Amino acid sequence: MPGNFEKKVKKCIYCNGEIQPGKIYCPECGKLNVSSKLSKQKIKNEEIDKNERTCSGCGSIIASSKLQQCPICNTLLEKLYENLEKTKKENIGYIFDLSKSKKLEPIIQKESWIFKEGIQVFEFTLILYFVIITTIFLTFWKLGDKFEVNISTILLQLIPYCLLGMYPVCYIIYKKGKFLKLGFKSNIKLNLFAVLIGIFGGIALYITIFLSNLLLESFMILGFQGFIKYNNKVLQIRNIIQNSGIWIFLYLFLILLSTLSIEIAYRGVLHNSLKDKFNKTKHDKIFVILVVALIYSVMESLFMTFFDLYVTFFFFIINYLSFSIIGLLFEINGNIYNSLIAHEIFNLLIFISLFYS
Repeated sequence: MPGNFEKKVKKCIYCNGEIQPGKIYCPECGKLNVSSKLSKQKIKNEEIDKNERTCSGCGSIIASSKLQQCPICNTLLEKLYENLEKTKKENIGYIFDLSKSKKLEPIIQKESWIFKEGIQVFEFTLILYFVIITTIFLTFWKLGDKFEVNISTILLQLIPYCLLGMYPVCYIIYKKGKFLKLGFKSNIKLNLFAVLIGIFGGIALYITIFLSNLLLESFMILGFQGFIKYNNKVLQIRNIIQNSGIWIFLYLFLILLSTLSIEIAYRGVLHNSLKDKFNKTKHDKIFVILVVALIYSVMESLFMTFFDLYVTFFFFIINYLSFSIIGLLFEINGNIYNSLIAHEIFNLLIFISLFYS
């Protein structure tokens, strides 16, 4: 019969398109078809593997996705969707996407940061921060002798801090992620617990600053000119804020907003991104806390160089200790409300102390 002499048409195992003799790529979908039989068997085996579960009682391999208990020893089997979730977490890595950038691209998770992704977001956040800071500094520098410290310039200096959290939030919204990625938990019990942690943490931070002020006064008594110059500047700013009238409410609002932005950038992005890479032992957690505190302290110390080396080093240590305490509060359960509430209460206490000292 004529049909016996015709060559069998090879079909693509993916889209069922016809593949010409001697070709190994499907002209329809472009996928490799080395051996139809072997590939079909491999796909079939992979599908079976997805449904396979190992009985914790007798060790039998159960290929059925419908059974809820082992047919041999009656032990309850692990639910299939839990296995699939574990597989997804284990397979987090990089994919090769030819349709877009023709390079390895990270798989973006909606509820947590991948190290590389988070660091890139934090780097861009710092770039925006420095651009704004530089613009403000150049404006003040251009004014020269006309520049004077008043409530407007004090408020203007808070703007860069307020915008620190803007890019991470916009990034998550654009990528259709969840704010759990920043550590914002939705569990009511955890958030009530965060209030308690925040109250005690805020008071502990305030005590730390109170003790540091006593130490600062000691340095002034000893005649360190840098500390005397710094204290005079603080008294000048305090006097301006106390007599700013209705602007004091805007000042308080910007202080609270800047605290939120700092926590989002340093805790929600940087801390959580480092945890993706360093989160195996207790030492890793301590390492992450100290690294985040170090970066924050270096950033803050840059603006203290207008006084002298002693003042810069002094406030570097104070910021490092304070931010390490906040990091410990966050690390209790990874809830950003722990550190955020503590940080906000601390700043509220500092604000109130402006009128009672």
